Amino acid sequence: MKLILLLGIFMVLLLACPSQGQNEVTELIFNITSSWNGRSTVPENEIIEVRFYAPEHTFGVRGFGIDIKAPFYDDPAPSGNPGRFDGLWDYEVVEVFILGNDDKYVELEFGPHGHYLVYQLEGYRNTTSTTQELHGYSTVINKTEKVWHARAFIAEDQLPEGDHSFNAYAIHGVGKDRVYMALYPNLDESYTSPDFHVLEPFEPIDLTGLITSGALDSVATNHWVQFSLLFLLACKIFA
Repeated sequence: MKLILLLGIFMVLLLACPSQGQNEVTELIFNITSSWNGRSTVPENEIIEVRFYAPEHTFGVRGFGIDIKAPFYDDPAPSGNPGRFDGLWDYEVVEVFILGNDDKYVELEFGPHGHYLVYQLEGYRNTTSTTQELHGYSTVINKTEKVWHARAFIAEDQLPEGDHSFNAYAIHGVGKDRVYMALYPNLDESYTSPDFHVLEPFEPIDLTGLITSGALDSVATNHWVQFSLLFLLACKIFA
């Protein structure tokens, strides 16, 4: 009888133990299709894709990944070497702003030629840090297909604390042909020019399921540890 009860408990625990990936979000994908004020949209071949994901490699710290796929317009490139580059917003660029508590937000900018920047801000355009680095930023340009890809790792400590909301933007073109796009456009008609530091259009984003230490199977491992402990406890009870 004890053996039957023990086997019954074993089966219940086995069924209750979630498998890896069950009910877990490992990526969030967003498409930038609108002008900054929502008055126009782009054709399908000019859509910018921004993907947040749980990476396998995290450079020894907790964080999440961002992938970008965007049209390549071959605007003049920044003159500096690839890496952190102030003023990247004056070039061909994709931007992600993530807002936390107390109007603290991080500004992430990604260029097709390997340039990036990370600004920390507290309040409207009030920059508190401009020198942070990105781990493993890489880009690939396909001039034949006129598209570029970028991949970045964002450390958890680069995020503002609290519940998060965000917006994403893209800029290209030169001079009077400069084009400004937004994932969530600013529909307030009192604005006559783009200002990406206006936080009202931001929408919530839950990054908690994407932030990882790099071992994507760690969740499943934890489930099996819990299962083993419960099974041993059951064995002790029915011994």
